[in-house]
Amino acid sequence: MVTSANPGIRSPILRFFQPRAALLLTATAVGVALGARSAWGPHAARAQDEAGLAELLGKRANCQTGQIRWEPSGGMLLDWLAGRGVFFECKTADGPRDIYRARVRISPDGALLSSTKAWNLTATSEADESGLGVRGPFIAYTSSSSASLGVTVLERRRMPASVESALRSLIESGTPLGYQKTHFLFPEEIKAIRFELEGKVARVKIDAQTEPASIDLSAASTPAHLGFRVERQPIPKTPLAHLGADLLRSFLGPEPVARLERWLFRSQDLWKRTFHATPEPAPELPTSVPTPPFEPEPGSKQQVRSWPPADDALIWRPVEHGFLPRPRGAPLSYHAVTRPDPERPYVEAELVEFDMRYLELGIRAGYMEPKPETGPPEGGHVPEDPLVYQRIVATMNGGFQSVHGQFGMKSDGRLLVRPKPGYATVRVDEAGSVELGTWTEADRAEDFVSFRQNLEPLLLGGVFDPSGRGHFGDHLLHGGVLTERSGLCVNARKNLVFVWAKDIDPKGLAEAMRRAGCVYGMHLDMNPGHCSLSFHKVESFQPLRAQSVLLNREMKVNASRFLRWSPKDFFYLALASDAPTGERVSWSKVPSQGSSSLVYSAESKVGSDTVHLLQVSPRGAHFRLHPGKRDGGPNAPVPRGELRLGLGHRTHGSRPGLSQKERSLVPMHRAFATLEIRADGELRMHEPGVPFLAQKDADFVQLPVLLRDGVPTDRAKARGDTRSRVALCLGRSGALFLASSIQDSPSLLVSALRDLGCSLILEADRGSHFASSVTLGSEGGDLSEETVLLIEQGELSPRARSFTSPSGAVASQPALAPRR
Repeated sequence: MVTSANPGIRSPILRFFQPRAALLLTATAVGVALGARSAWGPHAARAQDEAGLAELLGKRANCQTGQIRWEPSGGMLLDWLAGRGVFFECKTADGPRDIYRARVRISPDGALLSSTKAWNLTATSEADESGLGVRGPFIAYTSSSSASLGVTVLERRRMPASVESALRSLIESGTPLGYQKTHFLFPEEIKAIRFELEGKVARVKIDAQTEPASIDLSAASTPAHLGFRVERQPIPKTPLAHLGADLLRSFLGPEPVARLERWLFRSQDLWKRTFHATPEPAPELPTSVPTPPFEPEPGSKQQVRSWPPADDALIWRPVEHGFLPRPRGAPLSYHAVTRPDPERPYVEAELVEFDMRYLELGIRAGYMEPKPETGPPEGGHVPEDPLVYQRIVATMNGGFQSVHGQFGMKSDGRLLVRPKPGYATVRVDEAGSVELGTWTEADRAEDFVSFRQNLEPLLLGGVFDPSGRGHFGDHLLHGGVLTERSGLCVNARKNLVFVWAKDIDPKGLAEAMRRAGCVYGMHLDMNPGHCSLSFHKVESFQPLRAQSVLLNREMKVNASRFLRWSPKDFFYLALASDAPTGERVSWSKVPSQGSSSLVYSAESKVGSDTVHLLQVSPRGAHFRLHPGKRDGGPNAPVPRGELRLGLGHRTHGSRPGLSQKERSLVPMHRAFATLEIRADGELRMHEPGVPFLAQKDADFVQLPVLLRDGVPTDRAKARGDTRSRVALCLGRSGALFLASSIQDSPSLLVSALRDLGCSLILEADRGSHFASSVTLGSEGGDLSEETVLLIEQGELSPRARSFTSPSGAVASQPALAPRR
């Protein structure tokens, strides 16, 4: 149990528990101490009216009230005429607790008179908010769910920062003053938290820390390496037009506002069509479905020609800014313009294709949108790690607000909103591969680092609106709203393409995607001020120092908007990095025989012994199997490469399976794990018990298991001759880890690799014992007797694709007509 250091608060211990959430079984308690002064101020309701206050607030919010805490009194007269602020826990019959705020009028003698509307400050359908406490201008509570654990501190402002912020705060919490919000976000593995607030300093102690961390809530930045994150939510700077629409929705409802917006957009469209000069018509384009990606012959090293983009119908020009990097001297992005709407030939859609051989995609949540179901919101900025933000080259807008569909989102391992089947999704896995497609019931959120959903697919295999949705953004009135829109798609070259246009409808946006050769496309955001693409060179995060340029000056946003404070979610593109990360070991690059290094080395201390570690990057590594003579292979020396891993050979006592192409050299055995080396050079690892037959597009080699599901096998514990031993595993990112040492047991190798996060570890020994060897470059002698895993420098391939087949398109939906 975690106890408070301040005995003056009646409820300092904050507990959370949700039976359906397995992750919460490891969490024990969260303590919040807010000082010695009682939350009930000098002018409060009479004690006998506490039950009546709970009933009054429960009726207002239509829920069962829990803890109730008053804000400081504004004085007897103000409490009587305008009411006094009160915070309370509120639980519905089928949901967890939320934190609400209301104002309650109190008579001069302390009697309850009436209550205003109650505002839900959290609205988290899967997080339980509790431990409510108030001291002076500060209000604090905890949020706990299966995916998140946090503490939020609100500080009541003395004056609103601007008219816009006063209106926004009035909509969200019922007061024009508003609150400065600070969110403390804790990792899932944290078991206990002790949180105290003394003045403007928060003291946080996690697990077995000896000294609590002190965080000044008024400081511009927080100390590094705290073991948790501190996100200060800025005062929103909402354009008056967007704020006015939100204000009207809160009073009139969404449908009248949608009718007004449709009238405005149609009036603008009529004016432009009537008075705008008509440019030269756009060229006619072919009607065929985009060519599918080229697939090389099995065993061939030929790659898809993905760069630079080349189409018969579009003119692609490089995006040239002096601050942008040029890997191998080539631009990272190309730009083209097309006119996809024959009725409005003045509308130009801008396309930007990114070279996904060298780029990785990041997905970040805003500090307001999407509204998380599982706890406090995110910070609305790029990662604060200089190893990340200094590699960022571009940012682009995300999807719709939560009010339009509560679309699924996960950001850097933290689940904010659960994914929903049937929605278009962009997702990123541990290896950094980017996929666009339609989420299904079989897909699992835990298999991906990040994802973002938005509406059903806009384009699939050349077909517009394959699900038959019928509307994209005009969800209430189903009209053809012509406004600024953006979208993201993946083309046959396996690159990402961003699309932006003014005064365009969904079909025009899809047509622009089709012209860029996209096989799958999703609608992002719409309306001025919500759609943008910027190019960057970031030097510093705090304070922010960056060069930023918009794709088009008509985008009504600040070019650096997504770098520091963004109320809405966004994507960023950064130069891909192969450098290993982690605090347990220090990696250094191994000199390469080719143009770039694949291999990094490190040393790990296990007791008094040293284990040598190698990591092979999955980007650019081409794996090949060379069977040894004693395994039925050719009597030929092993070719040179970046790295050669000797696997030994079969013996009479040990016969792990081996096959090359369609030729079975040693029959497969269920007792061993299997390495699969695909024709494209990719390496995969399979647990024992999975049967494999010889295939023309893959080689298979079996090895004994040292660790399975995190549990060492008897082989890992056994002792024998002191000799060179090698163990291997695949990390979650797809990197190959090798551990080697001269030992009488592989147990130390298992310990070192398990610390790197591996759950399945194999021994590089097919039975011959002497052959556990790792050679780099031109090192080593003739290895023809044993089977060798050869690692070579291959060509980089784009890491974006569609995970939904075009065959999933609805046959009744017509293909896009050619634009004339």
